[in-house]
Amino acid sequence: MIAEIKNKIPVLERAVEVMEYIASHPGRVSQPELIAALKIPQATCYRIIATLVAANWLVKLPGNKYDIAPAIARLSRKTELQLEKYRPLQPALDYLARQVGHSVKLSVPDASEHVSVLSAKAPWDIALTAAPGTRFEIKNGGSVAIILLADMANSKRNALLAQAENPAKLKKLISDYKRDGFSLNAASDDPAQRPQIDALSVPVFAEDKSVCGVLTLLSMPGELAKNDLAELLDAMRKTARFCGELMP
Repeated sequence: MIAEIKNKIPVLERAVEVMEYIASHPGRVSQPELIAALKIPQATCYRIIATLVAANWLVKLPGNKYDIAPAIARLSRKTELQLEKYRPLQPALDYLARQVGHSVKLSVPDASEHVSVLSAKAPWDIALTAAPGTRFEIKNGGSVAIILLADMANSKRNALLAQAENPAKLKKLISDYKRDGFSLNAASDDPAQRPQIDALSVPVFAEDKSVCGVLTLLSMPGELAKNDLAELLDAMRKTARFCGELMP
């Protein structure tokens, strides 16, 4: 679902919803299914699909069903090339994941968001890590966001905090990070709330001592607490220093 912002173009918003719906389903999708699932008027849905097929973003298949067209891959090539520059750091993340027994990701700041650029799964992990290229809004908080907020100039940080749902909570977490040197975001006890995982993050410093990235351990609720926190942080900081020396 698209975030609530001003000055949206309704039909373009609908087109994005159509693309996201089809992309999230493993099988082919029919127009009636789109109309029912997304509550789109039939005529509007028809025009959106026709436009996307003409642009080669969707492909029409037998049975009047649709799927993402292979040509859409060209739109992601720029992102893939940008992510490729972090590839030399992958062995370091793989080693850390094996060493500590938790999944690992490396995130970098990008304006008001942070982007997961590398990930390494623990042997037992199924799907805790964020796929490279996944973006998160800093204002929404989380262990990565707290470190990036703490490193920002006051004016930029205050502007993002003003947009946050709970700025007081984020300010407290920023203060904790500045005191401790790490950010721990524990899973919520409320199943309706996020996160449903534990995340432990440390900064990756550039030569000028600014934060150029964040290294994060991800685990099922309560699993991080079973480890010696000092040992985890020591291993993470060694990897973070190595990444800082090689960060592009």
